[in-house]
Amino acid sequence: PGKERIVTSWRGIAELSERSKIGSLLEYSDIYRKLLISGDIGYLKIWDCEKEIATGNVILDAHAMALTKNEDGTVIIGCKDNSVKLVDLRTKKVVGTMKEEYNRSEEGNNNSGALKPLMSVTSLWGGLVVSANQSGVVKFWDLRNWESGKSVVTLRDVREENEEGKGAEERGGGENEEGISAFGVHRFAEVMAFGYRRGRVSLVDFTGKKLSQVEFHEGFLGERLGPTSCLVFH
Repeated sequence: PGKERIVTSWRGIAELSERSKIGSLLEYSDIYRKLLISGDIGYLKIWDCEKEIATGNVILDAHAMALTKNEDGTVIIGCKDNSVKLVDLRTKKVVGTMKEEYNRSEEGNNNSGALKPLMSVTSLWGGLVVSANQSGVVKFWDLRNWESGKSVVTLRDVREENEEGKGAEERGGGENEEGISAFGVHRFAEVMAFGYRRGRVSLVDFTGKKLSQVEFHEGFLGERLGPTSCLVFH
């Protein structure tokens, strides 16, 4: 009693490569009691957990980077091509796709010419979806208006200013040159969190105003912290 043990296990995706940068994306649908798995495979696999059998695949035509469930039982998937897809588990089909082209000003200091992929999607109240890509570009989408294919609002991540009042671009790049390493959204309060590779975390409201900042200050004998890799409000 009290000792953890494995009840059952199986291979969710046989095609997933060990060299995958994303790994497996997992989400459980309480409404349909299905386990959803995706990643660098271009489709969403649906499993019946009680029977331990795959019940179907949903073709996405893009690699999934983020996965979240909606209150009505649908699934929202953020893809590598910066598209946001809505999947209906009843029909096992993509019922909506929204995608916008990111311009150079939104991508900030990304001079590589390659668009950085999405890293997070979160379903909020009233059909609102928040997505963020690795450059720190945040977009708000309205599930009630999928036909438009356009986001409601687009925000850039907050750029730090030094004591002289110069932004990251004026200092020759900074952390945003490589983008953000983690992103989180509060499901009820209008607050977002940006995590950076140097261990700094910034809290921002939905208008783009920075509320506060948490930063690790390394001491002489203090421990070294790695990049911020996960942010969750609870």
